[in-house]
Amino acid sequence: FEKNNLLCNGSRPAFVNGKDILSEVINYDCSKFDFLPDMLINAESNSEMMPILDCGYLDPIAATYVLQVFSQKNAESIKATSGFANAAEHIGKRLLSRLLAHIEGDDDNVTDLVLEAIQTLCLNKLMLLETSNKLVELMDHLRNSRKNISIDREIRIFDLTSCVISPLLSSELLDSSTLLTKTFLRICAVFPKCLKRMKRSRHDTLEYSTTQLMYSFSFFLLRSEYFDKSMINELSTAVDNSIVFCLKYGMMEPDNVTSCSILGGCLKMVRLMLSQSSPRNSSEHRISLGNMSPAHVHALIVSHSSFRSALVGRCTVTEKKVDGLAGSKFCEGLTQRIELLSLMIYCASLDVEITTTSKKAWDALLSVFNASTSPCDKLIRRLLFLYEKHTSFPVQMNELRWGQTNVKYSSDNVSSNGTSHDWDWFVDSIDLGETTLFFS
Repeated sequence: FEKNNLLCNGSRPAFVNGKDILSEVINYDCSKFDFLPDMLINAESNSEMMPILDCGYLDPIAATYVLQVFSQKNAESIKATSGFANAAEHIGKRLLSRLLAHIEGDDDNVTDLVLEAIQTLCLNKLMLLETSNKLVELMDHLRNSRKNISIDREIRIFDLTSCVISPLLSSELLDSSTLLTKTFLRICAVFPKCLKRMKRSRHDTLEYSTTQLMYSFSFFLLRSEYFDKSMINELSTAVDNSIVFCLKYGMMEPDNVTSCSILGGCLKMVRLMLSQSSPRNSSEHRISLGNMSPAHVHALIVSHSSFRSALVGRCTVTEKKVDGLAGSKFCEGLTQRIELLSLMIYCASLDVEITTTSKKAWDALLSVFNASTSPCDKLIRRLLFLYEKHTSFPVQMNELRWGQTNVKYSSDNVSSNGTSHDWDWFVDSIDLGETTLFFS
């Protein structure tokens, strides 16, 4: 085995989809190979095995062994044996010790296999503390490293972290605040790169990756009460930058690359960030995230160059079904227009006393209002009510024209002889056919 398969005159064994021949044999029934735990445990004491061990050639075998044990029908009985428990601990520590090398390596199949094995151990409440400590080191390294790793690999790391975080939060003996905070900061750094890359390219996979990152972002943000309070300044900066970035891209005009749901997802993230830093959600455990007020966010929305086009809502939902993605439902069914209006309502509701509404914003909303019972018109009606209630300028009855009528008869529309057309819009808006039918 060592001579023919592993040593190979110093060259690395050939792998097919991250597995070698032995891995395929293990797939048949790993419970028949009791020698594997002994080999993996005692490899460090074998001088001939050490070069192979240090190069990571045994890692795919060890990872496959773990995965196949947990996939067996008699997995519970195998896990209950002292041999497997001892092997799982050694395998877990070994994979963690070489995790960084695999993360920065070129073999995606082996890296995915190793991450999946570590995640499987964590899901079975094995190696939680060790994995947590290693992930903290990994986050620090990635932050200071100039080497770029793929977006998909970053997502796999975030998935592994979420599996570790959940059981740690329920344990009073283990502190997960550092890992939780550093992972969130890492997502804040990775997400803009992913979205920019998606806008430049035309690959559907990047759109799926963006959705996955949005899901990871929301997962960690919703647990902000456990963030490390000593890193509040860094968190505030990251959240403020994320708000500005999501607004910038969320309100861009749709194209053939970015789907409407992705644009809506960006605006949904802004609303989520505001909700976590809102005074109404404050508690003794919650920390304030970001320095940007709802009034500031509202002002950025109204002053955006694509504000009117986003309100028109030219994009439609054309979702591609993606099975097996944990975060694929985060943006499902979202539209840019609905999420924009929902965000504006949220800002006006939170900051009603200082939210100022320009005449430009008022006219823009009325120009897309159709006085119907559609979801968009309901949201616009609610927003107009908040504006009228807390507006800084008087609203006259003759200014309450909507739709194309508002576009034709703007507030400064004056006839050539100097007289205003204050109520001409009302006459033009009457449908004589519908009126005759009503009274007949």
